[in-house]
Amino acid sequence: MELHLPSKIEITRRDPRTGRFMKGHEPWNKGKKAKEYLSQESYNRMIAGLSRKGNPNIGGINKREIVAFKDDKLIGFFDSSVTAGRKLNVCARNIRSVCNGKRKHAGGYRFFFVEDYEKYKHLINN
Repeated sequence: MELHLPSKIEITRRDPRTGRFMKGHEPWNKGKKAKEYLSQESYNRMIAGLSRKGNPNIGGINKREIVAFKDDKLIGFFDSSVTAGRKLNVCARNIRSVCNGKRKHAGGYRFFFVEDYEKYKHLINN
């Protein structure tokens, strides 16, 4: 009987049970700069993502101005749904739902984003 050994021995770098890298594994990009292993387009996209202003997880980063109407009369302009909700005593999430077209009104008010002028201009003319 002969013992047959494969000519090429493969070293597994991952744990076959969990799929995680084994202890002592060295990453392929260790010690390299991002420009060395990313294409120019990917590098530019990465830099653009890093240079965003502020933390996207902090509230208020995506706020949009809102217009409120009640009985087809202009109530006011608000800098965000949260401030409109506080002033008018209406849930801010419901205000955003109205602005996005998922609801017709909230708390007796109709709300629109300021930039959606075409949607509410007929109410202003009254």
